[in-house]
Amino acid sequence: MSLYGKKSDFEKRLFLESQVKELITEIGKLKAYIEELEDHEKSYKAKHAGNDVAWTAEEKKFIRRDEQVARLLDANKKIREKNKRLQITNSQLIAQLHGKRIREINSKKD
Repeated sequence: MSLYGKKSDFEKRLFLESQVKELITEIGKLKAYIEELEDHEKSYKAKHAGNDVAWTAEEKKFIRRDEQVARLLDANKKIREKNKRLQITNSQLIAQLHGKRIREINSKKD
């Protein structure tokens, strides 16, 4: 129905009231959608902040795996550093041992 042309005030009012009802319905739907998005955002933030007690078993498994991988990487790094230091120490001890033997051999020859 159009507002243009010869329409009575009553017809115009009925048309506008139907339009207003539709707009009010749309506004209600949009408000509900906004509330749903806000609730989803809150639960998402809480979940990823570690505050959600409702972690699924699969999520817990992934979190533990990530934590375990981080611990293992850290332990592996420490072991590599220790291995490097021990190799240097071992090389130094071998050099000292050979130096002593060479000196002993040289002193026996004299």
